[in-house]
Amino acid sequence: MLNVGNAPDSSLTVASLALGGDDFPKGFYLRTVGDQQWLRGYRCTEAHRFSPNDHFIFLAAS
Repeated sequence: MLNVGNAPDSSLTVASLALGGDDFPKGFYLRTVGDQQWLRGYRCTEAHRFSPNDHFIFLAAS
């Protein structure tokens, strides 16, 4: 179920820097709907607080 203002259930949020101004995604999330995998962008303000239930993906520097 999609809750407005929250990441979709079972999605993985990609931790990244913002790509640009307000017209650009602030980040991305990965999810599967049916058998289709999706990479979706999202926008939010700097005041947005993620839920303790959100799952994040980080890239470790090598």
